[in-house]
Amino acid sequence: MDVRRRTLLKASAGIGAGLWGARRAGSGEAPAAGPSGQAVPEPLPGVARFEGQAYGLFLHWGLYSQLGRGEWVMHHEKIPRDTYRKLRDTFTAKAFDGRAIARMAREAGMRYITLTSRHHEGFSLYDTRGLSDWDVMHSPAKRDLIKEFVDGCRAEGIAGPGVDFGLATPEGVRYLFVHHLGKYRGRDKPTVKPLGPGPRTFTGVGGKVTSAKWLDTGERIEILAHDPAAGRLKVKCTGFPYGTDTVVRVMRLA
Repeated sequence: MDVRRRTLLKASAGIGAGLWGARRAGSGEAPAAGPSGQAVPEPLPGVARFEGQAYGLFLHWGLYSQLGRGEWVMHHEKIPRDTYRKLRDTFTAKAFDGRAIARMAREAGMRYITLTSRHHEGFSLYDTRGLSDWDVMHSPAKRDLIKEFVDGCRAEGIAGPGVDFGLATPEGVRYLFVHHLGKYRGRDKPTVKPLGPGPRTFTGVGGKVTSAKWLDTGERIEILAHDPAAGRLKVKCTGFPYGTDTVVRVMRLA
């Protein structure tokens, strides 16, 4: 190992241990010690759940795959934007089979799959419903590949049934992202039908929840049920207030 790299790793380990020790010290708990005597951090609940899945698949796939030189080919080879855009006109996705990918992953023992639904060049492998023509529906493929992929994962038991998701900040602030609350603009036949307002259930929501409010308007959202032990939260979502459902709506939990 290069001496500089070894020194950097040692320094990074020392800094990480120091920060962890300070955080644990502030909580009044003694940090656990590893074989070297340094503090061993305990992962956050969300990280622990992810680590528990252990074996998964990460797929980089999109327009750039036609060139076969990696997902950063436009940047690394300084391909002009107008030249790169021509890849959309030859993108057929003829061999793409979302169910087959999920089946292969399941048979290999994998428990999750991540697919680049939109990489850094901005091309969407899903139907943007009229928000942009830089998507798969404006290519020769004319199929919502992400919908096919998600349907395949659910059929093979890789993914759950939900369409919404949540995120938590390092400070513990929790946000829930809700899709499909109203009518879509642009495409007459969207690949995902609106679910509309009404009950939505989230999993993985532990801890105390005293209120839920829309981030955009501050409107309070009714909490129908919450089981902290099971991490299940059910709320009654109001509709999309802006006429057309073009973006996800976000609620904040307290």
